[in-house]
Amino acid sequence: MGILSFFAVVERFHLDPEYFPEITKDLFSIEEILKHGVLPLGFKQQNTLVGKKQYLNVGFLSPRDTKQIAAVEALLKAKHQAIAGFLRYQVELIEYLQVLERVYDTGRDSVSKRASNLLHPLLQSHFQPH
Repeated sequence: MGILSFFAVVERFHLDPEYFPEITKDLFSIEEILKHGVLPLGFKQQNTLVGKKQYLNVGFLSPRDTKQIAAVEALLKAKHQAIAGFLRYQVELIEYLQVLERVYDTGRDSVSKRASNLLHPLLQSHFQPH
């Protein structure tokens, strides 16, 4: 990832479980979603000189976390070669948890019972006993 793309403005993506895209729902496993704090938000096609390229819109809990960005990039390259790349968006924790529960059938209890090393740092701190 180049320095300019790191400092680019990351837009907030409003999530509504009712309108979550079914077509990209299963691109990441629930384990990958929880570990990297991401959600696949749909495809975007862009015209280039060599034709159309398909990009995945990815919602991140931490859209500037280079470790998570690199992990998602590696996952896409390994599993989904037809996807040219991805566009980053910021997602809010509360909306993220609503999507997990209503779209992925993974409620808060299920998430909180997972080992902390299997969760994104923001999820770890959210579910940490007080």
